[in-house]
Amino acid sequence: MTLRLVFIHLGEAKADHLWANIENILQSSSDYKIDVITSKPLDDAPSDNPRLSFYVYHSDIFLSSVLDKATIDPKFRSGFWRFSLERLFALTAHHQNYPAASLLHIESDILLLPNFPFHIFDKLEKPAWLKQDKDRDIAAILYIPNIGKSNWLLKKMLQEIEGKKQINDMLLLSAISTKFPESVTILPSISQQDSGLINKSYQMSSKIKSQISSNFATFDGIFDPAALGIWLTGNDPRNAFGVTRKFDTHSLLNGGTFVDPSKTIFSFSESEGLTVLDNGKRVRIYNLHVHSKNQKLFKNGWEKVLLKIVEASGKSRIKRTFSLRILLQLVNANHKNGTLLRFLSWLPFVAPLRKFGAKFKNL
Repeated sequence: MTLRLVFIHLGEAKADHLWANIENILQSSSDYKIDVITSKPLDDAPSDNPRLSFYVYHSDIFLSSVLDKATIDPKFRSGFWRFSLERLFALTAHHQNYPAASLLHIESDILLLPNFPFHIFDKLEKPAWLKQDKDRDIAAILYIPNIGKSNWLLKKMLQEIEGKKQINDMLLLSAISTKFPESVTILPSISQQDSGLINKSYQMSSKIKSQISSNFATFDGIFDPAALGIWLTGNDPRNAFGVTRKFDTHSLLNGGTFVDPSKTIFSFSESEGLTVLDNGKRVRIYNLHVHSKNQKLFKNGWEKVLLKIVEASGKSRIKRTFSLRILLQLVNANHKNGTLLRFLSWLPFVAPLRKFGAKFKNL
């Protein structure tokens, strides 16, 4: 069966890192065709590589009506939550274009490392994705083996979201894997149930530990839902007023994650790739969720950038960088959306005043 890689970018938001990522994969892997799905035709395709194909997704009326009833903030980052959810339906719809193929969906900010096990995915017989915590599954890497499984997933997604007010892509996938565990493959994010990567502050059942480690033997390595990449390469600065924080364990664990990247030692070399020390053994990592959207990690010379980050990670100190450009972009976007005052009220130096005002009001 032919494996096709799929990137989905719905909406108007810019995603320069997406195109950098695609170019990186085209250069590093010559075996797979890449499909890019967007909301409208591109005025100027960033590449004319013959392995790259472009498609336009059109939401059907029924799905739109269902999503319109859900409580999804349409103003947050130009419809981010709506599009994140709808891309799952765009993926299953795209399978109709290639019913004889298997699809591997890759989020735009996922760095596939050179040893990524494409060949193993093509042997899987179930849809496969990652778990972040007990409530959230992640579509960072989402594999669908055939058109039959794609139709099954579509049916379950429609059943799950209909009538729900609070829903997003992560809650949706989690609900499906929880209700139908025998029908979904959970990609391994730890190597064993007593892994040193386990977040000790998170109460995890033995069932969950088994779930996120049971397929390690199949892949002989682990995948990163989000925590490893956020800790190593930084948070998305758009979520923190232009500030990127690397090696910020406290904020990461507070956000909820099965994995604690601070409890291990990372290593990177071109010959062995990215590895983590887990109970005395070196474990391979196949991808990183580059939440910070650092384009340097998707361009030529990314190996030196990652090596420098890995070396700095051993110092156990938070490293902060600030982008005035991103902050000004956020201010401009919120001004256009009519949410500027709300946005400014959450600035770090304004938040204490807001809390004081709330206390004063209650006196």
